[in-house]
Amino acid sequence: MSNATLSWPNIDALLGPGDERFFGRGYRGVRYGYGPVVVEGDSPSTGLLLARLSTGYPSNWSSKKADEKLAPHLSTVDAVIVGTELAELLLTHAFNLDPSQRRRAWVRRLDIKAASSPQEDLRDLPLEAALLDSAVLEDADELTVSTVRCLIGSMTVTAQVQHPTAALQWQATRMKHPDALLGPAGRRYHGRVFASRGQRVTDVALDLQALTARASVELTSERGSTTIPTEGFGVSHFPAPTMVDAFVVNLQLAQALLYQLDGGDRTNSNTLWMRSTQLVADVHKSRNSGAYVVTVALENARTVPVGGQIWRISDIVGELGGVHLRCALAHQLPSS
Repeated sequence: MSNATLSWPNIDALLGPGDERFFGRGYRGVRYGYGPVVVEGDSPSTGLLLARLSTGYPSNWSSKKADEKLAPHLSTVDAVIVGTELAELLLTHAFNLDPSQRRRAWVRRLDIKAASSPQEDLRDLPLEAALLDSAVLEDADELTVSTVRCLIGSMTVTAQVQHPTAALQWQATRMKHPDALLGPAGRRYHGRVFASRGQRVTDVALDLQALTARASVELTSERGSTTIPTEGFGVSHFPAPTMVDAFVVNLQLAQALLYQLDGGDRTNSNTLWMRSTQLVADVHKSRNSGAYVVTVALENARTVPVGGQIWRISDIVGELGGVHLRCALAHQLPSS
């Protein structure tokens, strides 16, 4: 172990209790209140799926100092969850996918783009989804890959979904709630089951010369809760790590690296701004439910002056169980 390598028994020893951190447990307490869903247009090429969303963050979503209350903002985790819900809604409607077909569908890729400033008004957010492209796979005509562009408030999510081939259709309609088409949220991972799934991050090692973090990760379940979804996209791939799992694990390790690199800690840190995020899932990703070894790297790390303050700019590159992540990140360094 080099002089630049530091180790901790678990991620909480570095960042503080997971119950007080958004990427630890806070995201699992977020509630998504969807309004009626409206499908407009008379063809897939011009049609839109529209809805509204109010997002409720718990008061303890993230705690840094006892006397400080942090204002929540629309997060990348929200974009993963809501973006996938919108993609599933649109594709289920456009291809009339039945429950069995939806269980075999899975999200191959998400590209998430944040706005230039955080979205802190989380009430009555406009949602929009449109089908950009759909093509049958050349080597497997029973499978189709469709691309859906989703707008969630000020964030943009582009989802690439592989699903069973079916006839493309479109009909204007209206429904009271996404559950009317997709079934109860409590049976779907992106509906509510995500809140029952946790991640235990242990044996953390940081190499400050190589700018890498390594850890063991075990997926955990909330006692007494439904942890295995029975409906919706991705069911056939459980208990493999999800894009939510991959994102929150890699971001926690990246946080640990950044705080050590800049000589600070979480209590005096500024909010991380994920400018853009790319998540890509392997076709044959692992379904192992045991421990995973994760290595996260900081690439292109540099500091730049912005408005009289110093900002750290970097790219996070990581992977968990076949889900690969690249995230362009920025955060303001604490004043010395």
